[in-house]
Amino acid sequence: MPSIGEEKPEKVKVYANSTSATNGENTGKEFTEANYSYDKENSLLTITMTNVENEAGEVAWNKENSDEYAINYIYSANVYEHTKANTEQMCGLCRHRSNKRDDSKHRSNNER
Repeated sequence: MPSIGEEKPEKVKVYANSTSATNGENTGKEFTEANYSYDKENSLLTITMTNVENEAGEVAWNKENSDEYAINYIYSANVYEHTKANTEQMCGLCRHRSNKRDDSKHRSNNER
């Protein structure tokens, strides 16, 4: 689970783009919040999918495909403030370096 500083995500949201490898479903429409859980204390995301047999005792799956999920990590406001401060600091450093460049490299031939 990606931490920012010492902060773990407060919440995790999972969306299925496709579960075709597990159950042949190409849209992920059957995937709900009941299919996953997030344990913040242990930094563990569990995704659970099942493949239910049809009346003939068959299951649908495709070994050539894979299941695809989009995972959104939601952090506290503390992480936002920390990231904002670091970004502003890095941008200030980049501007500082840019202002100290060697102008002799940027002069035209007529100015030299």
